[in-house]
Amino acid sequence: MKEIERKIHENFVLESWRFTKKDVKDGQNFDLDDSSWEFITVPHTFNAEDGQNGGGAGEKNDTGYYRGPSWYRINHEFSEEVSSNRIFLKFKAASSYARVYVNEQFLGEHKGAYSAFCFEITDTIKFGESNLIAVMVDNSYRKDIPPKGGDFTIFGGLYRPVEIIVKNRTCFTPLDYASGGVYILQKQVSKESAHLEILSKIDNGRDESIEIVLETNLYTGDNTQILHQSKTINIPTHQIIDVTEYLTINHPHLWHGIKDPYLYLVEIILSHKDEILDVFNSVVGLRFFRFDSQKGFFLNGEHYPLHGVCRHQDKQDKGYALTTRDHEIDHEFFVDIGANTVRLAHYQQSEEIYSLCDRSGILVWAENCMVNGIYKTPAFEETVTTALIELIKQAYNHPSIYCWALSNEMYIMMTANPVPLLNKLNCKAKELDPSRVTASAHWIGTFLARKIFKTSDVHGWNVYPGWYHGKPTQMKPILKLFKWRTKNGYAMTEYGAGGSTNQHGPSSKKPKHNGHFHPEEYQAFCHEVQYAEMLKKSYVWGTYVWNLFDFASALRKEGEILGRNDKGMVTYDRKVKKDVYYFYRANWNPEPMIYITSRRFKNRTHAKTEVKVYSNCMSVELYVNGQKLGEMEKYPLKIFRWDSLSLSPGENKIQVIGKVVDIEIKDSSLWILN
Repeated sequence: MKEIERKIHENFVLESWRFTKKDVKDGQNFDLDDSSWEFITVPHTFNAEDGQNGGGAGEKNDTGYYRGPSWYRINHEFSEEVSSNRIFLKFKAASSYARVYVNEQFLGEHKGAYSAFCFEITDTIKFGESNLIAVMVDNSYRKDIPPKGGDFTIFGGLYRPVEIIVKNRTCFTPLDYASGGVYILQKQVSKESAHLEILSKIDNGRDESIEIVLETNLYTGDNTQILHQSKTINIPTHQIIDVTEYLTINHPHLWHGIKDPYLYLVEIILSHKDEILDVFNSVVGLRFFRFDSQKGFFLNGEHYPLHGVCRHQDKQDKGYALTTRDHEIDHEFFVDIGANTVRLAHYQQSEEIYSLCDRSGILVWAENCMVNGIYKTPAFEETVTTALIELIKQAYNHPSIYCWALSNEMYIMMTANPVPLLNKLNCKAKELDPSRVTASAHWIGTFLARKIFKTSDVHGWNVYPGWYHGKPTQMKPILKLFKWRTKNGYAMTEYGAGGSTNQHGPSSKKPKHNGHFHPEEYQAFCHEVQYAEMLKKSYVWGTYVWNLFDFASALRKEGEILGRNDKGMVTYDRKVKKDVYYFYRANWNPEPMIYITSRRFKNRTHAKTEVKVYSNCMSVELYVNGQKLGEMEKYPLKIFRWDSLSLSPGENKIQVIGKVVDIEIKDSSLWILN
């Protein structure tokens, strides 16, 4: 959909800053000499290197990657042309504590690494001359800022864009937890009709009251206007008022996941005497869903099993500081593998990734940053509650989001009791958004904590049979065990195993999870067995592979690379898709494909070997050194396997040909028997 644009004023992105990786006394002062500071471009993290190299920083020590204060400074001139407007300074994120100054004046602080925050600077800046913006950012471990723990690096810095927002004196407020100031609630949706409740927070910053016209327009996917409403409102001076509009769409075109991600566009215009004051645009995907304890997830009344991946937001040599193109690339992997859902763990992620999922139809499990436990203090409770409010308000209008996840792996026996706080968070989420369900992801050690299963609507389980414990086949009794704990069925929110593209061995021989040998073959085998068991259980309404990409975890000292969680199906730099990636692509993406596994296991010492192929073709033919050795018809889970192939000394060309009706596709690999 091409969005309709009515630009009132141009906003500015502040990209070029001075930076120093240390604390500085009076870093906000004009007379501070920052000429020796580094020139950097925001988005920026000060842990791009040390946050991924396995330094081993813990929660409370100062070893490993740098966890401490840094300073950013920039001078920006505001044109006289915008002097009659209101000016706001918005940070898309700063990890994980920030103090903001403009022209030496302290604007405020923000606690939390993953959400946006915004200040009005209209009365602080000077128009027509240079203004100093100074920000202290600190990613030190603090007991008042979640997450308390977590198996991932906390990259510090201004890692998402910083914007100057120019608005009319009367506008949709950007100060309601840094949201857009407009909330579109899908009150009731069916195939017959859709009822929307649109709440606009309108801020009059003038010294006098003003009469404004609020227009609401609804457009179809091809930009055809199908609805128009307007009302006249008087707003008192220096007040923010709530205005609610109601829209009804008969026989709506529903947003039906990846099958049909149809989007309408809502446009809301503020005007005064034919002068447009502000415009708000948002896509709207109309949908409804439910969970059945026996049959699973239903979207728009149709059975719609969810299968997808989890995603951390960091990338090799960049940490959290991703560009728009980086987010697009990650989303392209979602689409290519055939996922119809994604778990954005364990915190609020970029606005861009939610928007991409809106357009592709990928359902999103959106998660708050409460991980592993809590501190039972008012300060911690306030910060984690604010983080949830920011997540919901800032991501409210994204149709791809189907749940607000309150927490991940609350270790009941190893932390303060989280149940009272989880109950409060659940109530807050319901108060802010009654249209979506709340969720929680649990570690298997939470199994005996009965009260925790009453703190959200739906639940997920994080389990790794065949990796941290037992065998992959133990997934079967585990699934049965969980069934009676959850009334709405459940999702498998994490499962999998580690794997290196440079380490190889027998597929069924279990390595030590905390050792340095994580063969690619065992990772794929583990997934094959785990996923096969989940497919048999209709009450498992969603499955989320942990993880789509390898990611940084400074505490880890295992696998091929220190400081790396290697459970990803794609390498940290996004350059290599591991064997297991193609297993899921064959099962999820209907586009014809064929892939020979163990292709990087080139040098062999045993003549007897297996050939395993992932393919969604109707049949697959195998050739070795040009000689046809067999053909297989459709095989369970898209796996074609020849168990006892004899390699010849020297080079062996393995070739497979897949057939889909009258189409042939091929793949080949070269193995050398020494």
